[in-house]
Order: sequence, then C-alpha cells, then structure tokens
Amino acid sequence: MTYVWFDALVNYISIPGYLTDEPRFHTWWPADFHLIGKDILTTHTVYWSTMLKALGLEPPKAVFDEYVRCYTLKTITGSCRDYRATATCDFEMDTADKDRKIATPTLILWGARGPERSDEFLNVWRKFA
Repeated sequence: MTYVWFDALVNYISIPGYLTDEPRFHTWWPADFHLIGKDILTTHTVYWSTMLKALGLEPPKAVFDEYVRCYTLKTITGSCRDYRATATCDFEMDTADKDRKIATPTLILWGARGPERSDEFLNVWRKFA
C-alpha cells in the first residue's frame, strides 16, 4: 500500500505546480497548515515528511488531525441526524426539485492558474444574497 501514498503525495504537490510552475509552487509551498482526516496521521507526519525531505522540500509546518477535534458526542449525533434526513425529507425535496433548474449563476472560482483573485463573483452573488 505504500505506493498509494507516493502517488497521493505526487498529486498533492503537483497541484500547486511542483516541477511545472516553480514560482507558483513556492508561493503555496511549504504548506503552513495541513488538515487531514481520521487514521492517516502517521502517513502524513512520518512517511510524507520523509518523502518530501528526500525531494529537498519542506514538510507542512503543522498537521492537524481534524477528526479528533471535531467528532464529539454532539457532532456525531448531528451527523447521524443529517444521515437520517438524507433518506427522508431531503429525498422528498430532491424528488420535488428534480426538473427545476438552478436560478443562480454558477461561477468557477478555481482555474488552471489557481484561485481567481477577483471581486466579480461577489458582485454577481450580491444580487442573490
């Protein structure tokens, strides 16, 4: 399974432009804060850090296991309620809306050059907010 983590890391560092757009890559890397899900803390703090150092890259400055912080009895109860809603009232609303079109504009906020730094989308959405 180790190859999966090598492949994942290649994808992870390729997005900001590793080996394809060095100026952009160095704008985004090293990551100041790496937010991860449950049960992959060792992979991200030990294996990925080792792989990154072997490439001459700095690992993220901080890694935070978000599951540990977020999943309390209260949040788990809320997740279960959301899951039940999906099978009941959400399903009914989705069925009623199946032939309707979205009435608000859909804008792409992330493009080939990274995030768009424009107020255009805010001006468009103010009409609907």
